Amino acid sequence: RELFRSKDEFWRKITTYRLYFNIARRNSYKHWRTPLDIIRQRAPKIAPAIASWQLLDLGQVLRQYIPNYHPNRGHDLPVHP
Repeated sequence: RELFRSKDEFWRKITTYRLYFNIARRNSYKHWRTPLDIIRQRAPKIAPAIASWQLLDLGQVLRQYIPNYHPNRGHDLPVHP
């Protein structure tokens, strides 16, 4: 459980954790290999950068496609002029 003082702090912390989890974390169940080790073994031609893709703020992305709720038009329908 973690407390965040700001949205920026939240994104910094989850990015650090995600990078650790997807690149550096050794898994005893997988013979102490990291996720990146497993990727390299199974698909050596895949770029290691695949494990460091950036996260999306889905709240921001959705706002671009779905308008805010308005009682006269429904949840996801634009207002007809």
